[in-house]
Amino acid sequence: MSLPGNWKNWILQQLLAGQPAIKLLNTLMENGFQFEECKALLGKNLPDNVKTPFDEAFYQTLSRPRFLTDDHIQVEDFSTPQIQLYGLPDLLTASECEDIIRIAQANFQPSKISAKSGYEGFRTSTTCNLSFLSDPVVSQVESKIVQTLQLGVGENEVIQAQRYQQGQEFKQHTDYFEPGSDEYRQHASRRGQRTWTVMIYLNDDCKGGATEFLNVSRKFQPTRGYGLVWNNLLPNGVPNPDTLHQAHPVTAGEKFVITKWFRTINQ
Repeated sequence: MSLPGNWKNWILQQLLAGQPAIKLLNTLMENGFQFEECKALLGKNLPDNVKTPFDEAFYQTLSRPRFLTDDHIQVEDFSTPQIQLYGLPDLLTASECEDIIRIAQANFQPSKISAKSGYEGFRTSTTCNLSFLSDPVVSQVESKIVQTLQLGVGENEVIQAQRYQQGQEFKQHTDYFEPGSDEYRQHASRRGQRTWTVMIYLNDDCKGGATEFLNVSRKFQPTRGYGLVWNNLLPNGVPNPDTLHQAHPVTAGEKFVITKWFRTINQ
């Protein structure tokens, strides 16, 4: 992913107007663009020693969660050169799954999306922000997820439960926020970009409701306790459009999942 043309034009206009290149670099990074690409575009206008904590080495570290090196964690590797995608069987116990469904049942509200308009009917599930309920089971489950990845950053976005009833779906989408967009400035400028997604099926007594990754031809049916885990970024930190996925409509019964997103900043 390279900077859109309007942002490249903005860089040129700002440099011609005499704006300091380091100020432009900071603005670009605050809008979600990656350091190495911005540095290359600004070239010799920047000091030779300019650095950032969010360089390619930072994202390389984020691309290696604990479960990839811990022999005690069962991992199914569905990764391709396009995407880091893994399955974690029995990430939650049957009891944990049942408890989370019970806790969430009375607290579901219509699900939201970050896009402003034109997406009516795009996401028709209901959502419960579990972290706001202060339940010890939720804390236990969230801790298990965090310890499974051990990224060390960006653990503070709330864990959510989602319920899909018959006919409900979430059409094709990505979990990251598009750099340079109003969506990014609203949801990620201070909290950081989304990195990993952990989604866990809480039940499998439903029909339909598969999760499909469209660009890599992978489809997963709900299996109780099974975790789907993917990196929304490439190893250099650029958002990965091949993480495009959808939740197919449930055709009978109800589907319950929980989702935990990780960020690049600890806020």
